[in-house]
Amino acid sequence: MRSNKAFTFPEVLLSLVVLAVSMTLLLNLQTRSIFRIYKSRDEVDRIFPIKERLLRFFDKTVAKDEDPQKPVVERLEQPEVAITLKTSPINAKSSLKKFKDHLVLISSEGKWKTAKNERSLKMVSFVFKAKEQKHE
Repeated sequence: MRSNKAFTFPEVLLSLVVLAVSMTLLLNLQTRSIFRIYKSRDEVDRIFPIKERLLRFFDKTVAKDEDPQKPVVERLEQPEVAITLKTSPINAKSSLKKFKDHLVLISSEGKWKTAKNERSLKMVSFVFKAKEQKHE
């Protein structure tokens, strides 16, 4: 009887199949992770300009007691994004309705196109609007 210490052909094939399947799964996971990183980077690149425009919009309108009737749209080239800014009254059905004279709802939405689709990012801010005190 021969004592052979080598693997048989079916054992080698089975190990190669297991290796190929595991490598395919790992590469797929890595590819999806890279796409998520790019998607997150797009959002991070646009969060700060959108938030900056939101604060600037507050300074120009709400802080000066102006109430724009229509949304303001700004287009940026770097990063490419269209930002829509608007104020809204507090909804009568909202739990914040008792503060409607003191709160202003400011919303901003940034939209941009990617290779595959259009993306958007929305931000909402509640701003306290203090009543002016009368001096005698």
